[in-house]
Amino acid sequence: MKQFLSIVTIGALLSVGAIANEANPVAKTEMTQKKQQSGNVINLAGKQRMLTQKMTKEVFIYVKKPSKENLERILETAELFDKSLNALKEGSTKLHLAKLTDKEALRIWKACEEMWNEFYSHIKALKVTTPGTPEFEAHLNYIKNNNLRLLKLAHEFVLSLQDLSIKKVKQTQGFLVFLVIINLLAVILSFTFVKKRVIKPIVSLVAGFRKIA
Repeated sequence: MKQFLSIVTIGALLSVGAIANEANPVAKTEMTQKKQQSGNVINLAGKQRMLTQKMTKEVFIYVKKPSKENLERILETAELFDKSLNALKEGSTKLHLAKLTDKEALRIWKACEEMWNEFYSHIKALKVTTPGTPEFEAHLNYIKNNNLRLLKLAHEFVLSLQDLSIKKVKQTQGFLVFLVIINLLAVILSFTFVKKRVIKPIVSLVAGFRKIA
């Protein structure tokens, strides 16, 4: 009965070790994917800061030299910012972005979105107002007074994503360490059982035969 239980125990330990061994490359692949996705998210969020500055610069160029081409540049940059902001929250297969689920990052994203919606309405209003008129100047003043605030929120969002990326990688690394420990324990305990239940009885048996001989 004891030998049967020992065999069962060894089998169970080897099974655990095998499962841990199989899970290890899966966890490594998952960590690589998370790093890639986090890198894509951080890069795109970083571009949002650049787009904020680019947009403001293009507005000032348009004020100095009103033209259809200069206005279109502003609107194109604004549209890109808008699409990228939505992709950062909802995810995108095309951009290899996962959907944002972290509460703190979502909170900052929401603040950035609220600020952007108001800012974007003033950007689009430049298309339907004439430079030099009171209506145009009102929209221009809002853009002047709030572009740095939008930039600051975009920067805060990038920082929150960087913190989230570090946290995710650490969690996966911790799981990998856990798998390695489980694997080592399975090997050590299996060896101990084999030594006690198999090798030791064989050694004793051989010693007995020698005595008889």
